[in-house]
Amino acid sequence: MQLSRKDPIVKLLYATPEKVSASNRLISALQNLYERGLLARFVIDEAHCVSQWGHDFRPDYKKLHELRQKFPKVPMMALTATATPRVQKDILSQLNMTRPLVFTMSFNRVNLKYAVLPKKPKKVDEDCISWIKKHYPRDSGIVYCLSRNDCDAMAESLQRAGILALSYHAGLRDGEREHVQSKWINQDGCQVICATIAFGMGIDKPDVRYVIHASLPKSVEGYYQESGRAGRDGEVSHCILFYSYADVHRIKRIISMDREGDRHTKTTHYNNLHSMVHFCEDVMECRRIQLLAYFGELKFNRNFCKEHSDVSCDNCAKPNQYKMRDVTDDVKKIVRFVQENCEKVGARFGKTAQQNRLTLNMLVDIFIGSKSAKVQTGMFGMGAAYSRHNADRLFKKLVIDNVLAEDLYVTNHGQTVVYISAGPKAMNILSGHMQVEFCETESASSIRKHKAVTKSISKREQMVQECLTELIDRCKQLGKAFGLHYYNIFSTATMKKIAERLSSDPEVLLQIDGVTEDKLEKYGAEVIQVLQKYSEWQLPEEEQVATSGNEWIDTAHGRSHDDGDDLESSSYFCNQTAQGQKRKKAPFFKYSKKRKGYGSSGSTARGRGYSSNRSWSSSSRGGAHSAGRGSGSSVGNVGRRPGFMSVPTPQSVQRPFLKPSFSHMS
Repeated sequence: MQLSRKDPIVKLLYATPEKVSASNRLISALQNLYERGLLARFVIDEAHCVSQWGHDFRPDYKKLHELRQKFPKVPMMALTATATPRVQKDILSQLNMTRPLVFTMSFNRVNLKYAVLPKKPKKVDEDCISWIKKHYPRDSGIVYCLSRNDCDAMAESLQRAGILALSYHAGLRDGEREHVQSKWINQDGCQVICATIAFGMGIDKPDVRYVIHASLPKSVEGYYQESGRAGRDGEVSHCILFYSYADVHRIKRIISMDREGDRHTKTTHYNNLHSMVHFCEDVMECRRIQLLAYFGELKFNRNFCKEHSDVSCDNCAKPNQYKMRDVTDDVKKIVRFVQENCEKVGARFGKTAQQNRLTLNMLVDIFIGSKSAKVQTGMFGMGAAYSRHNADRLFKKLVIDNVLAEDLYVTNHGQTVVYISAGPKAMNILSGHMQVEFCETESASSIRKHKAVTKSISKREQMVQECLTELIDRCKQLGKAFGLHYYNIFSTATMKKIAERLSSDPEVLLQIDGVTEDKLEKYGAEVIQVLQKYSEWQLPEEEQVATSGNEWIDTAHGRSHDDGDDLESSSYFCNQTAQGQKRKKAPFFKYSKKRKGYGSSGSTARGRGYSSNRSWSSSSRGGAHSAGRGSGSSVGNVGRRPGFMSVPTPQSVQRPFLKPSFSHMS
């Protein structure tokens, strides 16, 4: 044996834990090296497999602690990329590592973009094809599937769609697996590899642009490890997970049928699976923050996704369509009903296997009062205020939180049926020791309102930009007339602020930094003439969106306010009265409709927003006066451009500085 030689050629030996625990010959060779001082160190890779709390526990890994007993002076190193704080402590304990140096780095993969998408079980291959062709039609990727058959079927579907794909799983011979792996790594006729979770160990292909999970991973640790095979070159890469709760039942069946796992191991697997389901079901919290918190990394910039839009996760990228509320009272009703009607299937408390079989979907039907509900008593209709979608999410949450339990049964035809019973934490709910906060989606109408608001915001931004362009052009004209550079009239920053107000009210303009009475005296008429066009702009009525109740939507900033909110900080929702006191104003679109009968021939007309005790004088280019909006008088020889409002009619000579500056040029 090479290791027994005086000067062994082998300097680095790779061995599986199973080999170490089963081979006395290998242990003897290591003992020989140890006695000669040639055994430098033990390195245990994938050390999370040592811990019974880990997602991939292997009993032979646990036996590696014997190396510490037999070779106490040999340093030991344990390496893992997916260990929670609990697993880390267990690794140190199981391997008898005393006073170790612990080196950790952030779990945040800054270049990965996470997203969870709804999975349609019979169309997931079509969704994968569409996504790949849209985002990375020529780049390398991995599609993870739950079973060998799933891998083969996915690869065939991709091939039919013109995507170079091959399957990789334990059902292939060693030579076939090596051939597939080589073709994919070298991009030699293989763009996408469809694999089970076994693929990827030891693979370090840097340019994997995406990892797609066509099936639910069994644990958060597994998901993090598998998705982490994307973007190792530092470039932006995608991690897509197609999620369906039906996969949960498939995986639970696999766990329950594992003959090698004891009760404790199976419980750990179930808990790991529930953590993964919680990750997918959480539609509000940032995906990145969820992953980091799971691994114990709590001190993290919660605004990371918002500050880095190119890698923003799906939850951070979409509008906030959810609200949190306490649903403990509803959950108590659910728990009582389940306790009374859904005992575990079988001979329990005198009930036979044919009684009280209710699935999660049946319970949802009963809760919301569906006509198709199997039982129409008890809690029937108590959740009528919930949408079907929200009720379904609530019941899944109760399963994840162990308030309800899922009991799997296999029929004579091999089909898996899952029935609901009271879970370990059901009594905590009834006793009041546990509260339930539920993230409820908004109604469809609210979502439509949000989209309408977003549309109106973009329209307003467009109007602001057009107004700014015209203001700059007008200031350039004034600059030429007065022999000045246009930014000496109003700076670009000031013009941006003027445009953002969308107001022609001089009192509002005077509140802006850079706008003085002196400048309004010289250039006010021409600036206001531009602004009047845009100050009259209003949303179409169908887009004047308001929320229900005591809230309204701020279409300028995309947020909602209560009626009691202080609006004085808003740049165009506030103004000053004649007495100089600030007053709160309603949204701008409430004042944007045309007013009838406020001017007639020979009457004095005031432009919208002008104070009653202030008079603003202005004359037209040819010296003729222009009538205000609503006046029956003619504008005379003033050539009005389409869309421009007339300059306000002079009221007095108290502040005659709105004389058109063009009149100074005559």
